[in-house]
Amino acid sequence: MTASITRALAAAAVFALLAVGAGGALQADTRTASRIAGAVERLLARDAATFDLPIRVSVEGAVVRLDGISGDLAARDRAGELTERVAGVRAVVNDIKVVPPARDEDDVSREANEILRGELGSGASGMSVAVDDGIASLSGTARTAIEFQLALQLLRSVPGIERIEPAVEVEDGPELPDPAIADAVAARLAWDIWTTDAPIDVSVSDAVVALEGSVFSPWIRTRASKLASGVPGVDMVDISALRVSPAGYPQELRERPFRPSDTDIALAIRAAIAADPALGRLNIVPSVDDGNVALAGRVDTPRQQTRVFEIARNTVGVRQVDTFITVEPERSPPDSELAASVAVALANDAAFKLHPVAASAENGVVTLTGSVPDRPYRARAEQVTDRVLGVRDVSNLITVQAAASADADRRLAEAVREALFWNPSIDEDAITVRVDRGVVELTGTVKTLRALNLADDLAREAGAARVENRLRVGF
Repeated sequence: MTASITRALAAAAVFALLAVGAGGALQADTRTASRIAGAVERLLARDAATFDLPIRVSVEGAVVRLDGISGDLAARDRAGELTERVAGVRAVVNDIKVVPPARDEDDVSREANEILRGELGSGASGMSVAVDDGIASLSGTARTAIEFQLALQLLRSVPGIERIEPAVEVEDGPELPDPAIADAVAARLAWDIWTTDAPIDVSVSDAVVALEGSVFSPWIRTRASKLASGVPGVDMVDISALRVSPAGYPQELRERPFRPSDTDIALAIRAAIAADPALGRLNIVPSVDDGNVALAGRVDTPRQQTRVFEIARNTVGVRQVDTFITVEPERSPPDSELAASVAVALANDAAFKLHPVAASAENGVVTLTGSVPDRPYRARAEQVTDRVLGVRDVSNLITVQAAASADADRRLAEAVREALFWNPSIDEDAITVRVDRGVVELTGTVKTLRALNLADDLAREAGAARVENRLRVGF
């Protein structure tokens, strides 16, 4: 029996339990729930945003419930997103309670407004935030609905915010005919490596987009909705007819010969960047040679740099992405002030109470030093630092204890193999996974360029510090 058939049967068995009545398959249901719960717990324990959260995972009928406490809204959201990615999960009930750390509310308000200005530029001038008793009141005007949604997402990462109450007026966007909107949504789905294989039909009526078909996981269902929402002219997206399918996608969809030209790839990346409210105002130039993308330009923050990279990396036809984008903040504080700001941000994170990390800065480049018990601490420190305005780059010299590093390599290799096994677009038997100090090496052959990109992204999502993708495409 081939691996792809084994995977399909295993996934189908997970979902077949959903149709079984109360009196049947109790033992199998228990095994399935245990497998799903174990996969979720492993993902949460490896991720930089969730590894230290006290979360209880329970599963019933392929519906996962998360209970526990988080210090900020973004970590709560991340736990739900990771859970949605696990094969066999049909839905997620996120009951994690947000209990933010005690902070001066004026400091929280100031940080929230600075983040909006830093990430959205002049677009943030129409919105402002005031924080009172953990509640962030967002008011003003947003130029587009997607800009408003991005503002909400940015605020969810600010420590000290427990809830957001928006009162924002969204300016009227362009009115496009329904057929043009449908074509644009279909193009966004076709160019994204996570949704391109999914059989999704798009229809539009009075600027309301309806997506119908099947996807492999709740996370891809959510991603399809977000991609559609980002198309100009869209008022609402209805995904009630977009179901989660257990057995993956038809073979002919996964292996259809779609090799876009370099020109088309560059145009697709440009279009996605232009549609992003944090990036559209910036001059980012992608050049493509045989599927290898080079990104050049200037951004204001490391988070913008990451967003550009992810847009290119998730574009169908891309083999590799090299970024020559420089970070040039609108405001460059003195190095001493910048280092002090990073130190405060790290001190506000509970993960570093027992494992302190030191920060120094030179010409906007922050160097982190210290010793931590596991890799997620190291990744978290870099994420926290990236969020501080004025940071151009991060030199992460934090060391991971040797015993923990060796064990982490073994667990990471298992996680990558599991992620490859459950993805319906990849034949994991043809891929060899090796891990050395957090660096994942992938070798072997895949059938499509999309599978090559997916394998790379799955390894990163599993917790790889870096991916050496040496896979070959056998067309």
